[in-house]
Amino acid sequence: MRKRVCGALVAAGLKHDPSSELLKSGLDEAQAALSAPPMGQGPFAKPEVLARLMMDPRTRPLLQQPDFQVMLKDLQANQANMMKYMNNPNFMLVRTMGLITMH
Repeated sequence: MRKRVCGALVAAGLKHDPSSELLKSGLDEAQAALSAPPMGQGPFAKPEVLARLMMDPRTRPLLQQPDFQVMLKDLQANQANMMKYMNNPNFMLVRTMGLITMH
């Protein structure tokens, strides 16, 4: 909603000053934000989950592993991807910590 309002405000500003480079770039940014995929709303998108992973001595080293980082980003984007990682021991460790629930 905010992205649409921002885009509309910038577009209205361009009607008053069509040569403004600042407004043109703002409109480009607003349009790019609208077309970007939405950030997930699942448990991996919550900052407290990442904080707990950093605090736990079992998972802190995992955060340095590129494959674990890719998995986290994938799950942050879409929690439905959890099924892809059911055989991943690192994912299963995170599950045993009680940070996530399966629906």
